[in-house]
Amino acid sequence: MGGWARRARAARAGAVVFACVLGLAGAVSAEDSADNKASPEVSEKQIAFGKHIWSAKAKCILCHGWSGNGEGAERAPRPGLSLRKTILTKEQLMEVVQCGRPGTKMPYHDSFAYTDDRCYGMTAADLGEDIPNRTTEGTLQHREIEAVVDYLLAKVVNRGPITKAECEEFWGPGAGGCKKYK
Repeated sequence: MGGWARRARAARAGAVVFACVLGLAGAVSAEDSADNKASPEVSEKQIAFGKHIWSAKAKCILCHGWSGNGEGAERAPRPGLSLRKTILTKEQLMEVVQCGRPGTKMPYHDSFAYTDDRCYGMTAADLGEDIPNRTTEGTLQHREIEAVVDYLLAKVVNRGPITKAECEEFWGPGAGGCKKYK
């Protein structure tokens, strides 16, 4: 296949994935918002494990910020989206963590992403230059991806403005940076 044909195929593949992601985001109605909350059977241990993966192992806080508001570190490798207002379901969030977002800077965290069609039904060959980068922090196992998403649904998604209580829950009571929140 010639260079122009490969680029055209990659552009079509990127457009398809982008349309699918937008379609998924737009397809979730208010009735589906129950899918956007942590289920009551998720344990505090699972949420704590997810927080550890979020902050220490995958270092999601570098791009998305400790609170998930998209305000990551000044030297963040990429700006992150705010996850406090996402309408994606648990399954959709898991797929984004697993597969990244083609055509964006959101990396994938599954070591086998794009080796087969597990990610958005596409392979690396389908995406060409639009394939997301592999995370630089090390890939995650399925249980770690699920724990991160459980943490997000319990502590980040649909939370509104950041509060002092949330900040102190994350950083510890009396944390100096929390004084700016109500």
